Amino acid sequence: MKKNLRCMLTMALASVVALMATAAAPSTYYNNAKNKSDKALMMALHQIIKGHTKRSYPNLWTDFKTTDCVGSTIIDRYSTTQYTWSSDQCGNYNGVGDCYNREHSIPNSWWGGSDTDTAYTDLHHMFPVDGWVNNERGNHPFGNCANGTPKGTGKLGSCTFSGYSGTVFEVADEYKGDFARVYFYFATRYMPRISDFTSGTGSVVFSANSYKGLTTWAINQLLAWHRNDPVSTLEMTRNDAVYGIQHNRNPFVDNPDLVEYIWGNMQGQAWGSGGTVTPTLLAPTNGSTVNVGTHSGSGVSKAITVSGSNLTKALTVSVSGTGFAVTPSSITATAANNGTTVTVTYTGTATNATGTLTISSSEVSATVNLTASYSSGGKAPLSGGTSTMLDSMRVITTTGTARSAAASARMLTPRLLWSRMSLRAQAS
Repeated sequence: MKKNLRCMLTMALASVVALMATAAAPSTYYNNAKNKSDKALMMALHQIIKGHTKRSYPNLWTDFKTTDCVGSTIIDRYSTTQYTWSSDQCGNYNGVGDCYNREHSIPNSWWGGSDTDTAYTDLHHMFPVDGWVNNERGNHPFGNCANGTPKGTGKLGSCTFSGYSGTVFEVADEYKGDFARVYFYFATRYMPRISDFTSGTGSVVFSANSYKGLTTWAINQLLAWHRNDPVSTLEMTRNDAVYGIQHNRNPFVDNPDLVEYIWGNMQGQAWGSGGTVTPTLLAPTNGSTVNVGTHSGSGVSKAITVSGSNLTKALTVSVSGTGFAVTPSSITATAANNGTTVTVTYTGTATNATGTLTISSSEVSATVNLTASYSSGGKAPLSGGTSTMLDSMRVITTTGTARSAAASARMLTPRLLWSRMSLRAQAS
């Protein structure tokens, strides 16, 4: 997950940030939003970020070189393909790894915009992604689909997050927070015209029934993604790059706590007032349930995100339940505020084991229900549901699709890509 890559990303970005036309926000950029709450706060943010410099649709191909590249390598949020900027631009595609195109993370069909519409080319929600996966996602909302069919690094299937049962596209864990904050930005930037974005399945996400601009299901789903995947160096650098091009920022990347003041558990309180702040444990959610998994003899582990806001006390971490263990046993307030993880392990032999994870301090507390199981019937299935067999000429997936060795060789995880850049920076 992205939070575990933060140190690696910082080193890698240090070697490439000089290549990017980035610009940091002026210190006074958010002054007009201070001391405001709820609708007044959202309106103030809208006034700050509206009226950005509009890009043309063709401009985006060039803009991606600044916003979404390491050197000339595209950062693809839908697949592990290592695309080369410009030369691997779509084009035709028959599967993952063929080419990249321009993705409206808020599907254009939800409002039918064209190149004359500012939202159509707003870089804050435009990304270079694998063309085939983009087509498979279609105009489906983002959401959790535990049993979905793998599509690149994402999944497509019936929503398993309470409140909606239609088809959704679930992105990789390391980008869930990024896309959640994009949607919070979009609801704020286009606040006066939010009803425009409710065509088709857009009505599942956006709503003009309240100033918040989002449906109850969307708010809850996006809050979960936001809380479990904190802002990364990669995301902050992209925000600077977009600001350098179209001259507005995503406030929820610069100040992630703003999400809580408008849609979350800080509603009714004034933001940036300098008054009393409330320590808050954002993740995990109190009362939630986490399935650690199934093992057949060697145990199984699950990383669980812990993140907070304004915490000043260290957190104590403990588990109950036969066969369950957790590390570490404590988390500093600084680590929790920045976002970290604990690892729960199950080594018991019960078929349907239950336990409890407790994370607490004198300020906050959360209890998570744990489930896990043991199976003696052989090895547990591989996570993700897709196996891969590689020979000298091709990659054959369980879906029966053959990919050329040249295309397969380009497929690298974001972790490996940034690792290579880090090593190059150290060697130079």
